[in-house]
Amino acid sequence: MSEIIKYNNIDLSKISYTGPTQNKNSYYGSIDYNNHNFMIQTSRLKVIDIKDKVIKVSVEPTDFSFYDTIIKLDDHNLASTYKHSKEWFKKELPMDVLENMYRRLSKPFKKDQIPILELRLSTKPDCHVYDTEDNIISLGELNVDSTILGIIDINGLKFLKRDYYCDICLSQIKICKELKINKQSKCLIEDNTEEDIYE
Repeated sequence: MSEIIKYNNIDLSKISYTGPTQNKNSYYGSIDYNNHNFMIQTSRLKVIDIKDKVIKVSVEPTDFSFYDTIIKLDDHNLASTYKHSKEWFKKELPMDVLENMYRRLSKPFKKDQIPILELRLSTKPDCHVYDTEDNIISLGELNVDSTILGIIDINGLKFLKRDYYCDICLSQIKICKELKINKQSKCLIEDNTEEDIYE
């Protein structure tokens, strides 16, 4: 069963981790939320590039809250790996070692720039793309500069020889309707200053 959480409603205390087990050349441990699959709905994101089943997006220039949520998830993954390292790896790993090993979802950005995220598209099953009327469309119909909302599946932590990362993918994308700014054609401001002065 799945429970979709809005990105700004995540309660970190409800995230639980399964100890990693060997899977071919790596180790993998799943992540759950409140004993369900962990799926979050993003904020509005702007498409920058789509290439090789990876979509590059930026957050809105005036709202970094989704990016802040991703930072908190990265920090929580690190803290939880540190907390469980003895149980998972039979030895306690120092935090600085884990920080060097962990590939963050949240990439640093320079002052006056907008945070960018790279999100892998789900392949099994394929990521579904919807237009503004909720009709399924092909990925090829999604344009650069489109504004989208997405559902991200947070699957688990994947441990390789030298590093590890949080395995996530976009399972659904919806193209957003453009927000219309209502511009009035006449002045709506009341100016009673002259009356105020002579009363």
